[in-house]
Amino acid sequence: MYSLPKVIGDRYVLTSVLRDLPTTVMFIGVQNDIRREVVIEALRPELATEEHVEMFLETARAQSRNNYDFVSKVFEIIHVDNRWYLVRERLKGVPLNVLEAMGHRLEPRQLYGLLRQYLRCIIYMSIMQIASRPVDLESLYMSDDGFFRCGNPAIGGPRTLEMAEGDVRALGELGLQMVDEESEGASDLMQLCLRMKNLRDGHPASCLFFCEEIGLMCDAPSRDEDGEYCPVI
Repeated sequence: MYSLPKVIGDRYVLTSVLRDLPTTVMFIGVQNDIRREVVIEALRPELATEEHVEMFLETARAQSRNNYDFVSKVFEIIHVDNRWYLVRERLKGVPLNVLEAMGHRLEPRQLYGLLRQYLRCIIYMSIMQIASRPVDLESLYMSDDGFFRCGNPAIGGPRTLEMAEGDVRALGELGLQMVDEESEGASDLMQLCLRMKNLRDGHPASCLFFCEEIGLMCDAPSRDEDGEYCPVI
């Protein structure tokens, strides 16, 4: 369907398709001058109307404003040969939907870190009035050393309280999907995720409350292999 590799301007080469979306196609590419892998999202040429171009650019501008460290960074917007491209950082690691399909689950300690990071991202987007789409497994990556990053969730348009509510509820659902139910502390984490999933208040204060609760859980002592209590790092 796509003729690859394909050169974009004189700086990038599209090498493979990452995701096929209704209005855009996401490619893995290479920035030639520094040999850096990137993600390049292209507006479908058949949708290059004034309305769709403006929506594409609104999302690109919103993602450029979302400078929270946890999310992928926007490098530039390219308009060449009457086509529009958004170039972003390519995240390292494995997406969580792949780990889930492989039967891999996460320990509560890992998920607490992920939940807190994304809740802080929600707070940041609420403060900056950046609209967003709900989180999903496919947009979250876990690196080999256990750190998490997220594809940029910002979209064009106004930020609403319903978006924050949807973000938190989706995050709670994600935690329930990915937790290793047999691991120590899983019950407490699942109770937290259930409350997040059932949230009916999108005010940023709710995110702060959940962040503080996670902090208390992470500071609570846990037992080591000999049954002695030890701090959770």
